[in-house]
Amino acid sequence: MTTAIDEKTLETLAECLQEVGLNLMTTLSARALGAEIWLERAITDGGTILLLGNGGQAFWRHSRENWPGGEHPVDEYSARVSAEALQQHLPNVQRTRLFPRDDCPVVLQRLMVGAGWHSLSPLGMGMHTEYGLWSACRAVWWLGAEVVDSKAVDTPVDTPVDHCASCVAKPCLEACPAGALSAARSPNLSACADHRLSAGSSCERSCVARVACPVAADHRYVPEQLNYHYDLALSAIARYRND
Repeated sequence: MTTAIDEKTLETLAECLQEVGLNLMTTLSARALGAEIWLERAITDGGTILLLGNGGQAFWRHSRENWPGGEHPVDEYSARVSAEALQQHLPNVQRTRLFPRDDCPVVLQRLMVGAGWHSLSPLGMGMHTEYGLWSACRAVWWLGAEVVDSKAVDTPVDTPVDHCASCVAKPCLEACPAGALSAARSPNLSACADHRLSAGSSCERSCVARVACPVAADHRYVPEQLNYHYDLALSAIARYRND
């Protein structure tokens, strides 16, 4: 196992990933992750968790024309470009991709909260300090090395700004046409699904409540980006309801 990754190498890696649309990156000590983050404790011997994602419209702009033609082009693209960047900048470091893959051993939402990327929102989605509701995890890797002088050493992560706690108006709650949201409880996913599957639904290819959120509105996904992801989600909901 390579013993250390220096900060300069990480900065160069982050710059390389940003060029392919993965503009969010952080490292965490695998040893320090709580049990609640693991579905299956895949890593037991230390090392570093590398968390990669996108915020805002950058991923769509940089990646869309380079997606493969498979069933899961976003996952396949993210896996490929992150593997290529790691091979280029950390060629001698052992690594295992934890996500995307069918048997992902981590709970992504909990990992992103634990990494300081997200606070929770009434929509059940993570709220990023800078990008609001417009960010997502795209890849998670385990690296067989420790990072020198970084958050991967067992130090507390930054606490994200809790935009929802300071939001008085909470326009997302009123905007939800399904009445599925509440500041006091988790979203009613069944009511949300019912509305999305209904004829002429206003949330068929987007989410009215999500778009109503005023946080980081300048980073809101472009319509094509929204439609792509919500089309996939709607297909998954329909398949689940039909099973």
